[in-house]
Amino acid sequence: MTTQKPKSCTNCPAYEWGIGFVKPENVSQDTKFALIGQGPGEMEARFDRPFFPNAPSGRTLDRWLQGAGLRRSEALISNIVWCWLPARKPNGAPQGNRDPKPEETTYCYEHHLLPLLEDEGYTADDSLIVAVGAPATRALTKLEGPLDKHMGSLKKVKL
Repeated sequence: MTTQKPKSCTNCPAYEWGIGFVKPENVSQDTKFALIGQGPGEMEARFDRPFFPNAPSGRTLDRWLQGAGLRRSEALISNIVWCWLPARKPNGAPQGNRDPKPEETTYCYEHHLLPLLEDEGYTADDSLIVAVGAPATRALTKLEGPLDKHMGSLKKVKL
């Protein structure tokens, strides 16, 4: 984990124990769409890359993209939360991942992801942003409650 958290993270609810700071991939490369996941896992935090190709999420993403005839380089790839939020063993050691809390998602979205999406032109009406997972879907669409009735659907939103 080489990337240090920026000063803008100091007021984040996850600042003290969120691990790493995983910046988006393919920024400023004229991508066709943005793909936004929940947050980095341990491997993503270790290698400073969202959806790291050798991690389970990265392998799944690569299969999805390949099945759609797309390449990673065609997408801005990011997460709603940019640090690894590990679950904890009783002794405090990190173990696996946990879902981000709403206040963590909101903080990271407002301070990191939304400004990036604005800078990259993804707030235009014709932009395509794909949310992967419930935390990303809730943050981007402002939907609440069960999301299963929305799965596989398109929703036009204003960021």
